[in-house]
Amino acid sequence: MHPTDRVFRGLNLFPFQVQAIDAVAAGDSVLVSAPTGAGKTLVADYAIEHAFERGWRSVYTSPIKALSNQKYRDFRAEHGDRVGIMTGDVTINPDADLLIMTTEVFRNTLFDDPTRLADFRFVIHDEVHYIDDPDRGTVWEESIIHAPPQMRLVCLSATIPNVEELAGWIESVRGEQVTVVKMHQRPVPLDHLTWVPDLGPVKLPEALEMLRRPAHERRQMRRERRPTRLLDWLQDQKLLPVLCFSFSRKDCEALAVENIRRALLNDAERREMLTLFDDLALRFECKETEGLKRLRMMAASGVAYHHAGMLPVHKEVVERLFTSGKIRMVFATETFALGINMPARAVAFVGLRKFDGEKMDYMLCRSYGQMAGRAGRQGMDDHGLVISAVDMKFDRPEGVKRVLTGASERVRSRWSPDYSTLLALYEQMGERVVDTYQRSFAKYQRERRSGAKGKDGQPSGEERTLRARLRVLKQTGFIENGVVTDLGHFTSRVNGYEILGGIWHDAGLLDELDERGLAMLILASVYEPRPDHSTRPTRDRGIGELATETVELLRPVRAAEWEQNLRDPTPLPDFGLSTVMEWWLDGRALTSMDEITSVRDGDIVRCFRLMLQFGRQLKKALPVAEREIGNKIQRVLDAVNRDEVDARRQLELGQDPFDGEGGGAGADSEDGPGSLAHLIDNSPLEDLEPEPEETSAPPDDPADDDDSFGSGLGA
Repeated sequence: MHPTDRVFRGLNLFPFQVQAIDAVAAGDSVLVSAPTGAGKTLVADYAIEHAFERGWRSVYTSPIKALSNQKYRDFRAEHGDRVGIMTGDVTINPDADLLIMTTEVFRNTLFDDPTRLADFRFVIHDEVHYIDDPDRGTVWEESIIHAPPQMRLVCLSATIPNVEELAGWIESVRGEQVTVVKMHQRPVPLDHLTWVPDLGPVKLPEALEMLRRPAHERRQMRRERRPTRLLDWLQDQKLLPVLCFSFSRKDCEALAVENIRRALLNDAERREMLTLFDDLALRFECKETEGLKRLRMMAASGVAYHHAGMLPVHKEVVERLFTSGKIRMVFATETFALGINMPARAVAFVGLRKFDGEKMDYMLCRSYGQMAGRAGRQGMDDHGLVISAVDMKFDRPEGVKRVLTGASERVRSRWSPDYSTLLALYEQMGERVVDTYQRSFAKYQRERRSGAKGKDGQPSGEERTLRARLRVLKQTGFIENGVVTDLGHFTSRVNGYEILGGIWHDAGLLDELDERGLAMLILASVYEPRPDHSTRPTRDRGIGELATETVELLRPVRAAEWEQNLRDPTPLPDFGLSTVMEWWLDGRALTSMDEITSVRDGDIVRCFRLMLQFGRQLKKALPVAEREIGNKIQRVLDAVNRDEVDARRQLELGQDPFDGEGGGAGADSEDGPGSLAHLIDNSPLEDLEPEPEETSAPPDDPADDDDSFGSGLGA
């Protein structure tokens, strides 16, 4: 692929970028399908500047808050106060010309107050293939269907085989021209190898030949539970930096600890790294914790890890360190590859199978492509390397071959409106709400598969689910005699955990509970424990009584859902983190929580932030006459939103671009004023040991455990 003579921002554009930019300039919507790292974001940059020049406003949506935050910092560094952000955690400068949003916030704005978007002309949907996400894809469909007609769509996607089908659906529901731009080549080509323990790095056919050998022969072959020899080879071949992907949080940390002795930095680089680390830690006001000490020790050797169980601010420090070019090995879970522009010389996979919540299965080809696409740095590497470790005992040739050579899976609709959406639409449309299926991507795909009339004229599964949810709402008092009740109206104004919020309000719990009890209730509503979570039970007998009461309040809804054969019933609240909340409200530090819980600091912060989002939704939904309840909710939120939980504070600390060249406090010496060197100097490497290996890793939550607020809770 060769660039053209067209220049934008001092860069010669590739042909696919020229085609997309010309479509934007012509007033078309555009759907760009291209490999990770190919330069899709430049199309968004052009659309934004095109809007700025004409006095128009734009929205930039992304699937997760981490990506939204990064885009906010990047755009703000370039455009200053013309940029704002609205996520479930943070709202800054909401009247800006360019608003960065998570897709959920954009969808909610369309339903709550569409007039706010009257002067917007572009909505950029980054990672639009997320329309295929089982829990959150519906949000993407609704964002496309209900976007104001004057808004043009700029949709950016990883390579997908049915991009024309997706574009055809958008044209059918919006009545506008959609230009499809496809690009399959990468600016930096990738070489794909497999790592076979007995052979080392080999091409796929040789690995498949080994995997096809009889089981008794494969059992005699070497097994490597850790990628030590693979990493040795990458280091010897000077193929660093490497992103090493594992699907287990615990493995990511263990691998980082195991590789700290590699000492991938020389003395000068180590000093630069420690200076940079200390500057970042001070800049982000990181507390001197064991977790920070571990990260600093690793960074001093050029090693790091990144996963959802970390404190958000620690993840941010690791990302800044990696972009400096001084980190040589990062061990990360899969969403490190989602949207964030952090390429490496090589990408390594510890394995190709992951736990999907029920069983171990091979990853999607699309996911492999997106993660592998982080290999190869433009302007630095002629080729990128992707190498995947093969397990002779458990891997099967057909699975390995499919992941490494198969075409990306087709994007398919996950349309399934939640209760909140159904109630909001029912207030406008009444029984015609069932007709909303007619505009869905699900209906479009079904007709393409089985003809214009549909197969035998039978209702689809999506239609049956929609009607079943409507019957639940009618059976349980949210809709009566064709009218949305006060209970239903309140519920319609809560996005995420809406049934719980509606019932808590209707039962008077928001009014009756004191602030402490209200904090426990809101937290319990959003907490979804992982299999490895355990916490010391609360001694407050009132919390036990509240837990029993909430189960009884939800019983009619869950019974109706059972009767309607809905597969995902409304979840019961879980009060398992009540003791953690008690300590937090008492002013205890996050670092003290390991005395009472196995829940990781990052998971606690994520759960508290979800609680804040839910609390804001409840407050927003309250009628004017219940101002005092709103004030009480706000006092609860203010008490919780401190220190590591305060997302706005973290974002503001990271607003100004960091030069990445050291300097600042401690620049002259790693032990200078403000340095955190004492965290490492008093802790010998021998004291830093990996945690015991998991026998069965629990699944990481979708989207890096970060942003699926209320996802999948409609039924």
